[in-house]
Amino acid sequence: MKTNGKLGVRSGLLVSALCLWAVSLTGTGWCGDGAGADGSVKKQGEQTADNASPVKERQPPRVRMPKFAPPKRGAPVGRIAGGARGTADGVPTLVALTPDQMAFTAVRSPTVYWFTSEIPPWPVELTVTEPRAETPVLIRRLPVPAAAGIQRVSLEELGVYLEPDRDYRWYVALVRDEDRRSRDLLAFGGLRWVKPTEELQADLEMAPPGIAPADYAAAGYWYDALDGAIRLAESGPYRVEALAARDSLLAQVGLAGLVPVKGKD
Repeated sequence: MKTNGKLGVRSGLLVSALCLWAVSLTGTGWCGDGAGADGSVKKQGEQTADNASPVKERQPPRVRMPKFAPPKRGAPVGRIAGGARGTADGVPTLVALTPDQMAFTAVRSPTVYWFTSEIPPWPVELTVTEPRAETPVLIRRLPVPAAAGIQRVSLEELGVYLEPDRDYRWYVALVRDEDRRSRDLLAFGGLRWVKPTEELQADLEMAPPGIAPADYAAAGYWYDALDGAIRLAESGPYRVEALAARDSLLAQVGLAGLVPVKGKD
């Protein structure tokens, strides 16, 4: 039926001619509902495979903002974390990056963090104690930080292994006078290893990297939440959001003013 093909072409040409005639009379875009050579008509605003543009969906944050829930079980009353403020040029401000109360960790040998406003001009010493022990668990000189800011100490690297459900304290001291240790500048915090439940442990192990710090914070595990946020901030893809998560955690325990990080180390 060759005549059907010819009629289709002629119909298309007729529609095109009528379109041009309408534009010349009205100046309107009736032809915007353009007709193809085969006589098909495309409705105005209709997208085809050739001109369609992909719709960009708003991606969720890769790092969830943490909300720290301080543990209630066995938390002693009174301040057990603190630091020393510099009072003169060259005397740093030291801060243990912990809440005021006993803070929990989900691992036996956690990483702890402290802050110094300046490069310390004196030796740095770390001490870990446990009230039931006659002697300190650890006394170790640390390398003097190469830069001011937040400092990391891995207790695992120092061979410190906590016992579950025992209260520990850790101290960072700037030793200003070896013969007069009362002049030390001190920052200190509380630490307790509380094993997660099997259900929580499974959830934490399955959580994406950007979600884990928030999960730890919601479960009351301060050290693991802060460690996760800080380590995420060291990786390019997560840096901006992870810095915001880190600063949020510090602000929630009253350290926003003491540690003026504001997105910087």
